Amino acid sequence: MVFETDHAPKSIVIPQSVDATPVTGVIDTVGYNQLCIEFFLDVAAPSSVITVMAVSESDTTSGFTAIAALTNGTGANNFTPIVPNLSNPDIVEMQIDLRGRKRYLQVSLASTTARLAAVLGILGRAEIGVGSTAPGQPGVTQIVQA
Repeated sequence: MVFETDHAPKSIVIPQSVDATPVTGVIDTVGYNQLCIEFFLDVAAPSSVITVMAVSESDTTSGFTAIAALTNGTGANNFTPIVPNLSNPDIVEMQIDLRGRKRYLQVSLASTTARLAAVLGILGRAEIGVGSTAPGQPGVTQIVQA
Protein backbone atom coordinates (compact mmCIF):
# COMPACT_ATOMS: atom_id res chain seq x y z
CA MET A 1 0.00 0.00 0.00
CA VAL A 2 1.25 3.49 -0.80
CA PHE A 3 0.16 6.41 1.34
CA GLU A 4 0.54 10.11 0.63
CA THR A 5 3.80 11.31 2.17
CA ASP A 6 3.92 15.02 1.40
CA HIS A 7 1.53 16.18 4.12
CA ALA A 8 1.88 17.13 7.77
CA PRO A 9 -1.00 17.09 10.29
CA LYS A 10 -0.86 19.81 12.95
CA SER A 11 -3.01 20.32 16.03
CA ILE A 12 -4.21 23.95 15.91
CA VAL A 13 -6.73 23.97 18.78
CA ILE A 14 -6.62 21.01 21.17
CA PRO A 15 -9.98 19.48 22.16
CA GLN A 16 -11.62 21.78 24.69
CA SER A 17 -14.80 23.55 25.68
CA VAL A 18 -15.29 26.67 23.56
CA ASP A 19 -17.51 29.52 24.75
CA ALA A 20 -17.99 33.24 24.03
CA THR A 21 -14.29 33.99 24.54
CA PRO A 22 -12.50 33.05 21.29
CA VAL A 23 -9.83 30.36 21.44
CA THR A 24 -7.04 30.70 18.92
CA GLY A 25 -4.23 28.66 17.45
CA VAL A 26 -1.46 29.51 14.99
CA ILE A 27 0.01 27.33 12.27
CA ASP A 28 3.30 27.93 10.42
CA THR A 29 2.71 27.10 6.75
CA VAL A 30 6.26 27.57 5.44
CA GLY A 31 7.17 25.01 2.78
CA TYR A 32 3.63 23.90 1.92
CA ASN A 33 1.21 24.91 -0.84
CA GLN A 34 -2.10 23.73 0.63
CA LEU A 35 -3.79 23.64 4.00
CA CYS A 36 -6.95 21.80 4.99
CA ILE A 37 -8.40 23.00 8.30
CA GLU A 38 -10.88 20.67 10.00
CA PHE A 39 -13.15 22.11 12.71
CA PHE A 40 -14.65 19.34 14.86
CA LEU A 41 -17.71 20.55 16.79
CA ASP A 42 -19.64 18.42 19.25
CA VAL A 43 -23.41 17.93 19.10
CA ALA A 44 -25.12 21.10 20.33
CA ALA A 45 -28.47 22.78 20.79
CA PRO A 46 -29.51 25.36 18.18
CA SER A 47 -28.77 28.08 20.76
CA SER A 48 -25.07 27.08 20.80
CA VAL A 49 -24.18 28.99 17.66
CA ILE A 50 -20.60 29.36 16.48
CA THR A 51 -20.11 33.13 16.67
CA VAL A 52 -16.48 33.15 15.53
CA MET A 53 -14.95 30.76 13.01
CA ALA A 54 -12.21 32.60 11.24
CA VAL A 55 -8.75 32.42 9.72
CA SER A 56 -6.41 35.40 9.65
CA GLU A 57 -2.85 35.78 8.35
CA SER A 58 0.44 37.47 9.20
CA ASP A 59 4.13 37.48 8.28
CA THR A 60 4.92 36.99 11.99
CA THR A 61 3.15 35.34 14.92
CA SER A 62 1.29 38.57 15.78
CA GLY A 63 -0.65 41.35 14.05
CA PHE A 64 -3.03 39.07 12.15
CA THR A 65 -5.37 40.34 9.41
CA ALA A 66 -8.70 38.58 8.81
CA ILE A 67 -9.27 36.72 5.55
CA ALA A 68 -12.87 37.64 4.65
CA ALA A 69 -13.59 34.47 2.66
CA LEU A 70 -12.48 32.36 5.66
CA THR A 71 -14.57 34.24 8.24
CA ASN A 72 -18.14 33.34 9.18
CA GLY A 73 -20.62 36.17 9.29
CA THR A 74 -22.74 38.48 7.21
CA GLY A 75 -20.01 40.77 5.89
CA ALA A 76 -18.90 41.06 2.28
CA ASN A 77 -17.28 37.78 1.13
CA ASN A 78 -17.91 36.03 4.51
CA PHE A 79 -19.28 32.50 4.58
CA THR A 80 -22.59 31.64 6.23
CA PRO A 81 -22.32 30.14 9.73
CA ILE A 82 -23.60 26.61 10.23
CA VAL A 83 -26.63 25.75 12.35
CA PRO A 84 -25.67 23.35 15.19
CA ASN A 85 -26.65 19.72 14.69
CA LEU A 86 -28.70 18.08 17.47
CA SER A 87 -27.91 14.52 16.35
CA ASN A 88 -24.39 14.42 14.96
CA PRO A 89 -21.17 16.35 15.48
CA ASP A 90 -20.46 19.05 12.92
CA ILE A 91 -17.30 19.05 10.83
CA VAL A 92 -16.42 22.17 8.88
CA GLU A 93 -13.55 21.93 6.41
CA MET A 94 -11.66 24.89 4.95
CA GLN A 95 -9.47 24.21 1.93
CA ILE A 96 -6.82 26.90 1.52
CA ASP A 97 -4.40 27.53 -1.34
CA LEU A 98 -1.34 28.86 0.48
CA ARG A 99 0.34 30.30 -2.60
CA GLY A 100 0.19 34.07 -2.14
CA ARG A 101 -0.77 33.77 1.54
CA LYS A 102 1.32 34.97 4.45
CA ARG A 103 3.42 32.47 6.41
CA TYR A 104 1.39 32.26 9.63
CA LEU A 105 -2.33 31.56 9.81
CA GLN A 106 -4.37 32.00 12.98
CA VAL A 107 -7.61 30.14 13.60
CA SER A 108 -10.22 31.64 15.95
CA LEU A 109 -13.28 29.87 17.31
CA ALA A 110 -16.06 30.93 19.72
CA SER A 111 -19.63 29.87 20.53
CA THR A 112 -22.62 31.49 22.26
CA THR A 113 -22.60 28.68 24.87
CA ALA A 114 -20.01 26.09 25.89
CA ARG A 115 -19.41 23.50 23.19
CA LEU A 116 -16.64 20.92 22.77
CA ALA A 117 -14.43 21.57 19.77
CA ALA A 118 -11.03 20.87 18.24
CA VAL A 119 -9.23 22.13 15.14
CA LEU A 120 -6.78 20.12 13.04
CA GLY A 121 -4.69 21.46 10.17
CA ILE A 122 -3.29 19.25 7.43
CA LEU A 123 -0.52 20.90 5.45
CA GLY A 124 -0.16 19.45 1.95
CA ARG A 125 1.86 19.60 -1.25
CA ALA A 126 5.18 20.04 0.50
CA GLU A 127 7.94 21.75 -1.40
CA ILE A 128 11.04 19.64 -2.04
CA GLY A 129 13.18 19.24 1.07
CA VAL A 130 10.47 20.23 3.57
CA GLY A 131 9.65 18.08 6.55
CA SER A 132 11.29 15.65 8.88
CA THR A 133 14.30 13.51 7.97
CA ALA A 134 13.04 10.84 10.40
CA PRO A 135 10.66 8.07 9.29
CA GLY A 136 7.01 9.08 9.19
CA GLN A 137 5.32 12.44 8.75
CA PRO A 138 6.42 15.71 10.33
CA GLY A 139 4.29 16.31 13.42
CA VAL A 140 3.12 12.69 13.70
CA THR A 141 3.90 10.85 16.94
CA GLN A 142 2.91 7.38 15.72
CA ILE A 143 1.80 5.83 12.40
CA VAL A 144 -0.31 2.66 12.45
CA GLN A 145 -0.97 0.83 9.19
CA ALA A 146 -3.12 -2.19 8.46
